[in-house]
Amino acid sequence: MKKLAIFLVAAVLLNACGDQKQPEQKPGLKRFGLSAAPEMITYDTIIKFAYNAWANLPYRVRITRPKYDTSLNEGIFMTPGKGEMDTTAKLNNCGKFGPHYWLANGWKGDVLLGNGTHYPTLFTIIQHGSNDFSMPGYYYVVNYLIKTYHIKPNAAYGTGLSMGSWAVTSIMSYELNKGDEAGMKLFKATAPLSGAASITGDYKMIGHWAKKYGGKGFFAVGYLDGANDMNPPLAAKAMNDSAAGSAYYAHYTFASGGHGGWNDEYNPANNQFWTGSYIVNKVSPGTYKDGSNLFQWLLRQGDTSLSTSSSIIIPPLNVPPVAVLAPVSPITLPINWVTLDGTGSYDKDGTVDSVAFSQVSGPNTAKLIYNTCKPEGAAVGLIAGTYVFKMQIWDNQGASAIQLVTVIVNPAPVTTVASIPLSYTVFGVTTSKTIVVKSDGSYIIQ
Repeated sequence: MKKLAIFLVAAVLLNACGDQKQPEQKPGLKRFGLSAAPEMITYDTIIKFAYNAWANLPYRVRITRPKYDTSLNEGIFMTPGKGEMDTTAKLNNCGKFGPHYWLANGWKGDVLLGNGTHYPTLFTIIQHGSNDFSMPGYYYVVNYLIKTYHIKPNAAYGTGLSMGSWAVTSIMSYELNKGDEAGMKLFKATAPLSGAASITGDYKMIGHWAKKYGGKGFFAVGYLDGANDMNPPLAAKAMNDSAAGSAYYAHYTFASGGHGGWNDEYNPANNQFWTGSYIVNKVSPGTYKDGSNLFQWLLRQGDTSLSTSSSIIIPPLNVPPVAVLAPVSPITLPINWVTLDGTGSYDKDGTVDSVAFSQVSGPNTAKLIYNTCKPEGAAVGLIAGTYVFKMQIWDNQGASAIQLVTVIVNPAPVTTVASIPLSYTVFGVTTSKTIVVKSDGSYIIQ
């Protein structure tokens, strides 16, 4: 039998949130000079960041922006909680809470301010498979998105719920190099909902952000939840102590005042966060004034200018790879393995970065051997029957493609493996027979 030697290599396998759509580019359109609201485009991608073993996790990002817009824009960066940070960061988690929930429920992404209607670029960021946000990774992803999608200076805003709120507050303490205050330069304002955290263990840095960079905060917690979590009021107090009136803090009655109600807070129709019946235990209005929903409040804290299109062109989206898995000829036992050849796979605008093989169906569970860096492998330990195997490939930007292959395993032919002569005498009569033993364990007497 031919020897098969395929080495296993550990690697992280990435999967995109969904099919990425190619936006059309129409440079020169004035963003707010159109007779109707701009067409919005939504797509998903994965951003990789390698910092160390802990931070080497992919980030799934859902993005919504004006389809034909090439100008600088405002950006709202939302991070959900621990419940959405599972090992696969499922597609539906991207729209479970926040802006993308409301976009899926009738909101057009419009934010009306005094000088016109704004359509900020909206990001939902989910970190894969971790119980906490990695600040190096989170900084890298937000900074990358700000630069890639041309977010205006002083017009990036962070918001998060539960553990996601830890990210938008802890980032204020993060530094690339000692003293560079890199983290607090990302956002002009933040809206942490039901939580807050700090790398340093106190909130002096978020107070420093409010004083030095004019940062503004919107801290809201359920009234029962707030009785047990002292971090949001400590963060709001640190801001107001450093820069009077820089932070809003109050309790709400959404979700019966518990740890939840986040989509009520993000609801574009809710615009009474000071005198509304759903607000109790009011501590500080900060810069908030009734009549503003959460998105309006965020955008009012920074650059609200309505810039027209510039010569900046948003890079074209990634073209997904093409998976090509060669057909497999039927085999006959005792040969019980096949090669899976996906070397014909390719990526038009990059490289095939990682590969995974899996079994879809079959009479038993085969052992799959492959190198996650190469689109080839083997299935061993097969028995008679029909198998279906799947190859999934990912390109260097996280887009994926799938190809299936069917493998037919024929049973071994039944052959004679032994003929045993047999004779016996009964009442003086001798009879001769032969026992014929078959390869399948059966036998006959002839």
